[in-house]
Amino acid sequence: MAYFILVFDSSHHAILAETVLRDAGLSVTLIPTPPTYSSGCGLALKIREQDLDLVSTLAEERGISVSGFHRWDR
Repeated sequence: MAYFILVFDSSHHAILAETVLRDAGLSVTLIPTPPTYSSGCGLALKIREQDLDLVSTLAEERGISVSGFHRWDR
């Protein structure tokens, strides 16, 4: 299964995104940002590839600043 990693510039946005996405019924995992991706806060979310469009929409609607979406094949 393919995943995406969402990275954030602030831990506030990472934790808010986790809450919003879980409340929407999505499977997300809060993880340390992998060293290959830059993040100001050190937190990232792992999401399923199939949820990417919904995640993008929810983040925009809730004003969550995502600094990057990265494909994660692990």
